[in-house]
Amino acid sequence: MATDGSFFNAKGELVVDADSAQASREVEGAGLRARTVRHGENELNKVKAALDGAALRRTPTGVSSWEVDLAADTATVKVNDGDSASARAFLDKARSYGDAVRVLSDQPDLAPKATIKPGAELAFNGFVCSCWSAQR
Repeated sequence: MATDGSFFNAKGELVVDADSAQASREVEGAGLRARTVRHGENELNKVKAALDGAALRRTPTGVSSWEVDLAADTATVKVNDGDSASARAFLDKARSYGDAVRVLSDQPDLAPKATIKPGAELAFNGFVCSCWSAQR
């Protein structure tokens, strides 16, 4: 069966994205909730990777974040101030992907909540690593 991501919905149910009606029927036959998606995780990860690359070339001032949102079946871009030239360029790139991207305006400006020092141990998703910075 061809699946393309999964997520927990607002009710706490696992939803499996399928790339066809046939795959949805197979997922449901296995006792899971399924839905057929237009984009899916693989395509959306490629869109996000392209946006990551665009941000590395030119930091999009005024763009709070961008992420793959499987529940919405989009890459979601959150903007707090889209008036800068870099934000406009980033949003033009994002919008070039059509309905695979959703732009949310008037989002809060994100600010750092903690300082992570080089060599600090970081734990996430069951993994432990350390933060290292080339800046000295």
